[in-house]
Amino acid sequence: MTPRRFALLAFPKLTFLDLIGVYDALRRVAPMGVAPGVSVTIVGTEPEVADDSGLVVRAQAVYPALAGYDMLFVPGGVGTRALMHDARFVEDGRVVTAGGVASSLDLGLYLVEKYWGAGAREKIAAQQEYTAYRAR
Repeated sequence: MTPRRFALLAFPKLTFLDLIGVYDALRRVAPMGVAPGVSVTIVGTEPEVADDSGLVVRAQAVYPALAGYDMLFVPGGVGTRALMHDARFVEDGRVVTAGGVASSLDLGLYLVEKYWGAGAREKIAAQQEYTAYRAR
């Protein structure tokens, strides 16, 4: 099943770049005509969430029911540093995770390619001006 509704979790002391890397690729899917109707929602544990540097973002929803989403993405943060060297990004069934900021960009493009093809990945990567990702 190709996901259409993505929830990205914002929680205190996350690293926003880990969240934004995936968000940036997925947010382009619908407006670029890759897959109309795809939505990306930043869900939070609080209405406003501060990352590990104090930067604050406003969540679009706080602790919403997740049954209506096809995929939940949980980014990294300070507490995940010990796991950074255990693979760039890993997919194991319904769980997908990335090891850091640049790998978050790669993970976003990987998800685009997995669900909408290499052409969609190339189109979005070109708009992002990001060329480091290599298909697996």
